[in-house]
Amino acid sequence: METFLSDNPYGFFERGIDNVTKESTYTNIKAQGFDHVRIPVNFYTAYYEASTGNYDYTTEQIMQYVDTGIELAIKNDLYVILDFHGWFYIGEEQNDIEEFLYCWTQVANRYKDYSDKLIFELLNEPWYTNGAPQKYLSDSALNKMQADAIKIIRDTGSNNADRLIICCTADGNKAWKLSALSLPDDDNLAVAIHEYAPYNFTHQNFSWAGLGGQTTTLAAQGGFESATSYDFGEIKKFMEKTGIPVVLNEFGVNLDKATDADIKTYLSGITTFCKDNNIPWTYWQYYGEYDSEGSMSLYRKTSLFSTQKWDETALDALFLR
Repeated sequence: METFLSDNPYGFFERGIDNVTKESTYTNIKAQGFDHVRIPVNFYTAYYEASTGNYDYTTEQIMQYVDTGIELAIKNDLYVILDFHGWFYIGEEQNDIEEFLYCWTQVANRYKDYSDKLIFELLNEPWYTNGAPQKYLSDSALNKMQADAIKIIRDTGSNNADRLIICCTADGNKAWKLSALSLPDDDNLAVAIHEYAPYNFTHQNFSWAGLGGQTTTLAAQGGFESATSYDFGEIKKFMEKTGIPVVLNEFGVNLDKATDADIKTYLSGITTFCKDNNIPWTYWQYYGEYDSEGSMSLYRKTSLFSTQKWDETALDALFLR
């Protein structure tokens, strides 16, 4: 289950801080049967120190919020994935790579003594294609970056010596890139895959996804099995070949625009596949304000003046009830 800190590279404090730092967030999530939260943190938002000419990606102002979220999750017996989120602008330029590794040096040292309920996720959705606003990041560059980051984390010692680290694939955590992934020999690694196929169904009516005003059905997009069979096959092949676990740590659908029947088919189809193949899953996302275009959020306002409530249809589908 996601809980949201920030995804805006230019506005760290724009949204989500209150949810991350309130204990009620974690008691609410735990009460529904979830066993972990994924906290996306945008370390790209950095403090520039003019006196040294350096960026500090873990200033106290930022990291105290992160500390609180992690500690509240663990206090409420939840595992917590610290997700390096929002750095869509990382490419193969040397300064980008150095900043990424320097950031993980700071983060790893800060949390090396935290319990093993804290999990590190190295990078969210790096992009393979050279399109604005993303930069080009090849498979080989990503493989080396992740290997270097893993070594940095392991070398800090303490609980980081064997902490679970989640890696990613290129092209936005796509399953088709699993075959190009090369990871170090390490018994405590996993790989994150995101599943939003068919995109026109899961992202229907979202203008930010280029689908404003467009609604559809699962059947009109070819059906669940047709949309997901390739990705599911790639995931199974990768796990069988490498022995490295896969986590499906993003999937979701516009819960206000899809029909209840389609929501049930889609979400239960995802979690059934995960259950059958021993794959942990994380739904995107937890909390939402009212939005006339709809929302993927499980706990949200469904009208302007309503209060947040759980989407029972989606919950029943996720937990196969």
